[in-house]
Amino acid sequence: MAAKRNRGKLTKEDLREDEVISWVAHAVKWVTGNQTKAFLIAGAVIVAVVLGILVKGVFSSRANSRINDFTAASYYYAQGFYKVAAEKYGMIHNKYGKTSEGRLSLYFEADSYFRLKDYKSALNLYEKFYSENKETLPAATQISLIDSANCLLNLGEKDKAMARLGEYLKAYPKGFLSLDAQYIKAVILTDAKKYADAKKILQKLKDTAYSDYATALLTQINNEL
Repeated sequence: MAAKRNRGKLTKEDLREDEVISWVAHAVKWVTGNQTKAFLIAGAVIVAVVLGILVKGVFSSRANSRINDFTAASYYYAQGFYKVAAEKYGMIHNKYGKTSEGRLSLYFEADSYFRLKDYKSALNLYEKFYSENKETLPAATQISLIDSANCLLNLGEKDKAMARLGEYLKAYPKGFLSLDAQYIKAVILTDAKKYADAKKILQKLKDTAYSDYATALLTQINNEL
């Protein structure tokens, strides 16, 4: 568990833990998002090894049972057995509460439900993760805030999704997912045929890492006008 913060400031331990949790989240998503069926098992092994080594190296004071439980759940997640993974992550969160493994399990439980297209369950868990960890894990909770917007979008709640993205941009104007949030807003506005508002965002994105995506969407808008 992270050390107590003094006067609302994050300690070095808090920041280190937050960085690791965010890194693991991105690492697992990258592996599962880029593996083919031929490399499915290999991908799962990679995730298990990465999580095992990383968690043991950073959270060396944690009980081995927590590490083993988390690594086992992540193995199922990496293989695409999201229902089993969700159940295991849920058990870990309920059992280990505010430990690093417990908090990270809450995030991946939500993500497992998202991949099962159970967007309501995923949304509830992403929001729970955000509310419980936004003060101590600001980087990791940024991910969950964007993910919750994606849930709303998949549930057809476009106005709420836009509001959630706006909430993200207000809270983290220079956050590492701010470009993602802006681009998603532009896509929603384009779908709603609010082209003028979408183009304002896309013009700003043309000078960023989203340049190609912004240019393509601008071309689509111009073709529709």
